[in-house]
Amino acid sequence: MKKAEIAKQIADRLFTNGTGDEATRLVLELPGKRDGGGWCRRAVEDRIDEVLTAYDLPFLDAKFLSLMNDIGQYGHEKYGADSFHARALLGDKSRGNLARAEKEDILRHARRHIVEYGDDIKHDHFGDLGHQLAAAAFNLLMEFYFSQGE
Repeated sequence: MKKAEIAKQIADRLFTNGTGDEATRLVLELPGKRDGGGWCRRAVEDRIDEVLTAYDLPFLDAKFLSLMNDIGQYGHEKYGADSFHARALLGDKSRGNLARAEKEDILRHARRHIVEYGDDIKHDHFGDLGHQLAAAAFNLLMEFYFSQGE
């Protein structure tokens, strides 16, 4: 789906209320109930397109990124406050005192997923090969993240 189509779909949802009535303009209310002007549909679509352009990554595969996200979510559910996601939300780029956050452990874990993929062994939680590759990539993402804190 192209960015313009995504922007239009988002604007459609913003300009439609719960009963299906469509607005022609979004009105901004500032603190103290002051009038903040408003936006027409086209201006909203343009603003959305600007934000999407900032995150336009045409050389990355959305399906693979979704699999990596699954891995991150699973890790968050498994490790809670010690998960990569929980630490990233806090801006904590330190390895802390977790052995599994050490460079050697992260790289060993990534290699294990690559070897298991090569041996046609499905991911132990998700049960498919795609998640094996995504798990390897997610581990490398974590190593990149932690390396930025050193």
